[in-house]
Amino acid sequence: MNDSSIFTILIIIIIITLIAREFWCWYWKQNKIVSLLESINKKLDNYNMSLENNSITPKISEEKISNIENKVDEAVLQQNSTKNSLCKVVSELDKIYKLYKDEIYSEQEFILKKNSWIESLKNLNFVYNETEFLEALSPLIKENILNSEEFERVKYVISGEYSKDKLKKEQEIRVKEEEDAKQKREEIINNVKNQTKKVANKTFDKINDILNSNPPESSEKIKTCECGAEIKDDYVFCINCGKKLK
Repeated sequence: MNDSSIFTILIIIIIITLIAREFWCWYWKQNKIVSLLESINKKLDNYNMSLENNSITPKISEEKISNIENKVDEAVLQQNSTKNSLCKVVSELDKIYKLYKDEIYSEQEFILKKNSWIESLKNLNFVYNETEFLEALSPLIKENILNSEEFERVKYVISGEYSKDKLKKEQEIRVKEEEDAKQKREEIINNVKNQTKKVANKTFDKINDILNSNPPESSEKIKTCECGAEIKDDYVFCINCGKKLK
């Protein structure tokens, strides 16, 4: 066999190998796709069965519906209670007016009672009930039980402006109290710093006085040995040459 025939055989083998590889990969991919589709089909069947049985969803829905109905009932009861309380407030003013018409209350007492009644409105909640309250109050307004100034005060309270102004004032007071507390803390800190600084300065002054003061003069008379070293009267030997001094 010559070199060209061997080369041709190698090329044929390589081509057959590549074709077989591609076929095998294609076959493996097809099997993978088939298994994946079977898995998806199985999951869809399970999902359809759960929808047909529908055992969990109704319980959850019923529970949610029940909670919503309870909240609606509570809201209705609260609204009815608020309306009843507002009607009672209006009836209180009507009673005061009737007592004034029957001359049980004097004009001065009538004015004081109306002012007290207006002040009592500040403790009530008129959110979503402003219109209903004014409608219940309108018959008394037509009889001029409240003058224009008093009626403006009533509208100021029930419109929510009073609550806003009250909250604003409370916030301003709280901010002022915090600023005052902060200022007091800063004053205390500065006082402590100043006191500490004074004590430290006094201590440093004392240390400087001690360091700068002259040491006490020695009462001993200093002499010199023959070797030139300084000796004292109580020395027995010279500390430099060792000569006996006494």
